[in-house]
Amino acid sequence: MPDNQLKLIRVTALLDLSLAINSALTLDNILDAVHDTIYAHFHTEKMFLFMQREASHRNFTMQKSFGGREPLPLHIADDGPLAEFFAIRREPAQPSDLPAGVQAEVATLSEASPELIVPCYSKDELCGFLIMGEQKHGAYAPDDMYFFQHLGLVLGAALENARLMQAATFDARTGLYHFQAAQPRILKEMYRSERYGHDLSIIMLDIDHFKKLNDTYGHLAGDKVLSEYGMRIRRQLRQSDLAARYGGEELLIVCPHQSTQSALFLARRIRDAIASSPFEVPEPISSTASMGIAGYRAAEKESLEEMIARADAALYDSKRGGRDRITVAA
Repeated sequence: MPDNQLKLIRVTALLDLSLAINSALTLDNILDAVHDTIYAHFHTEKMFLFMQREASHRNFTMQKSFGGREPLPLHIADDGPLAEFFAIRREPAQPSDLPAGVQAEVATLSEASPELIVPCYSKDELCGFLIMGEQKHGAYAPDDMYFFQHLGLVLGAALENARLMQAATFDARTGLYHFQAAQPRILKEMYRSERYGHDLSIIMLDIDHFKKLNDTYGHLAGDKVLSEYGMRIRRQLRQSDLAARYGGEELLIVCPHQSTQSALFLARRIRDAIASSPFEVPEPISSTASMGIAGYRAAEKESLEEMIARADAALYDSKRGGRDRITVAA
């Protein structure tokens, strides 16, 4: 294929990819689009994305991979030779073309089999790296660098948008939805319940003695417990369920198509998951939670606030009854 025709095809692919990844709101969707395009044009099977999930994080950690174990426990220091080099040189490079000190850090990424390093930028700031594995048909050519240099700019902006969307949607400590971000979906489930006669239930969960835990072990320990609660709860949910941090140590779980009896079974599974192993903060401690369950009164066109208030009242009945209990609202 003539060089001019190949360049036109790749420029067109870059434009199409720009539209695809900037309309995607999740990291998985962005990386799927990037992988599909790169594989179609370069037949590269291995790709690894490093980024800072939060602006306060010091390291670029591996967030997504194709063609390798997922995720690899690898990171790139934001003040290391690799980051410092690409903060100045704003174009892709092959490891063999890097200075010796930078090559030494690249060697720590050997599990990713790096053949091309693509820096990603957002608002002139280095925000991540796309590490490319080997092509099926030889090394990357000099003409390929135009494509990857512009991909780094487009991808960097998309990654920053995804990070901001993630921060606005999900609570950093628990990994669950912010309640405000979850409200539109909850209201939609309430509408469906009214229209189609589906069951809908919610579980309000409050961590027992959480203030005492913070006072005894400190707020960092409290944050670790919240994070572990988020993970243990997510493992028990169906794909259609939704969990959100309602406030403080109180969590809300929304169960579409579930009666209060079905929600009770889920609440018991969550209680068992909480009791299954100690929480390391760093010394092992046990934790319990009290829960209240309410079913949506669709026939009465109950408001979200009213349904939550009934679940909350049931929760406090569990607290008054001795904690580590589950109460279903009347």
